Amino acid sequence: MEYWHIKAELASGNLNGIIKLVEIFLRDVRDDCKAQGSVTASIIGKDFVEPFHLSFPRLTYEEALEFL
Repeated sequence: MEYWHIKAELASGNLNGIIKLVEIFLRDVRDDCKAQGSVTASIIGKDFVEPFHLSFPRLTYEEALEFL
C-alpha cells in the first residue's frame, strides 16, 4: 500500500483557484481510473461506477458547522 499526498500550490491565486486546480487533478485521475477500471470491471462482469462527480459543492465554515 502506498500513501500519496496531493498538495496543490500556486505562486499566485486564491482559495477558489486552488480548489479548481485540485478538482482538475481529481478529474484527470478519475478519468484515467475509468479507462483502466472499465476493462477490469468488464472482465469480472461488473459495471464501473464513477466514484464522484465534479464540481464539488462549496460550503462556508458556518454551513459546515451546521451540517455537522
